[in-house]
Amino acid sequence: MGGSSPFRATYVPSAPDEIADFSDDLIAFANERTDLDSNSHAAVLHAQFEAIHLYGDGNGRLGRILVTGALRRAGLTRHSTVPISSPTASRLM
Repeated sequence: MGGSSPFRATYVPSAPDEIADFSDDLIAFANERTDLDSNSHAAVLHAQFEAIHLYGDGNGRLGRILVTGALRRAGLTRHSTVPISSPTASRLM
């Protein structure tokens, strides 16, 4: 995406045959890593998810949901809030 060739592209999505392994790694990172502070863990989780680019649309919204879930799981928030960018939240406005 972007650029005039894959060499000059600003982003090259994951090859379809690599997505399952990348997703497994993402899940392991989300569930097993304890060596990062909670904010860094949530940020890296979001970045890894966005880099895999699982879906044609909605990666940003799902990534933000992962962040709120990770922060909730770490006990930094008391409630998870649906991101304002989600379609449901947008309809409520």
